[in-house]
Amino acid sequence: NNQEDPTSDELSPLAYVVPSTELTAAEQRRVLRQKGPMAEEFNTKEKREFGSLITWLDYYWLSFQMILDYPLFTYLTFYTFVCLAGLILSPVFYPLQLFDIVTRSPTLKNVIQSVTLNKFNLFMTAMLAVIIIYIYSAFGFYFLPSSYIVTEPELEHTCENLFVCFLTTFNQGLRNGGGIGDFLKKINYDGSNEYAGRLLFDLSFFIVIIIILLNIIFGIIIDTFAELRDNKKRIDEDMKNRCFICNIERYTFDRSAEGGFEHHIKNDHNVWNYLYYMAHLDSIDSTEYNGTESDVAIKLAYYDTSWLPLHKALALENVLDGEKENLEEFIKSKMNSVEALLQTLAARSDPRQN
Repeated sequence: NNQEDPTSDELSPLAYVVPSTELTAAEQRRVLRQKGPMAEEFNTKEKREFGSLITWLDYYWLSFQMILDYPLFTYLTFYTFVCLAGLILSPVFYPLQLFDIVTRSPTLKNVIQSVTLNKFNLFMTAMLAVIIIYIYSAFGFYFLPSSYIVTEPELEHTCENLFVCFLTTFNQGLRNGGGIGDFLKKINYDGSNEYAGRLLFDLSFFIVIIIILLNIIFGIIIDTFAELRDNKKRIDEDMKNRCFICNIERYTFDRSAEGGFEHHIKNDHNVWNYLYYMAHLDSIDSTEYNGTESDVAIKLAYYDTSWLPLHKALALENVLDGEKENLEEFIKSKMNSVEALLQTLAARSDPRQN
């Protein structure tokens, strides 16, 4: 009666295993997402059994999501299509294979990520720029159509309708350093309203589009690249100067531990030793676990890292104990001083002492 229900929220890898066919669909999906398809509940027989069609579909959906989220899959799929296009359609696709250098350079990866990480912000800013350019195109089409007639014969009809006017404004306005004013027909000052309108049109386009919006887009990309670079630098420093297992800094070991930091990470807290231990737990049957292995196996099943010696190291035990004793002695001496002071004050304020 005191046996823990194996279908409860706290599933234990050491508890009695209930076959998936005896679990509800919600319990099957919970086991699938917590333990994965190799869970004992799905493998009680020689053949894997998920128990229901919903769990089976959920398994393949999760597998498909993992494949799509795997960058190597996207990379290999792209190269497969490039190779097939080069073989079937035209050799012009083969130069695209030079993008392979991006996957081999961490710096170039950061360059690509500086664009892709903030793709939504970049997209919305670009959409705002397109909308503003369209508004300028409408003003130019209705109020300044003569300015779009340039001297070159092949470019005479650059604003014959609103759509063509938008394409011209978008193309020439972004490619010219001074905005659309560098492309439109030049006019001299004559005090007319047309000159004032052109001045306002050209100058406002240059300020809003070229100076503000384009620099906002460039700023988003540059800030993201700088953030990625700082994150990489911080990660590299953390990997070099902190123990991966106990998270204690290099300085503490170099100052207080025998052999220093390098000796600690190679002997006391070697990452590979912990990995081998986890592989050992995975390779033997749960019925062969001892007490410690059972406790660690349960925590590993729930991604609980409390079994790791976080902020603890045998090499620093004596040092930490000594610091603790010194702190306790210091506190005790201060408490004695406070008590003596209180007794002195009480004696002075007692009228019977006078």
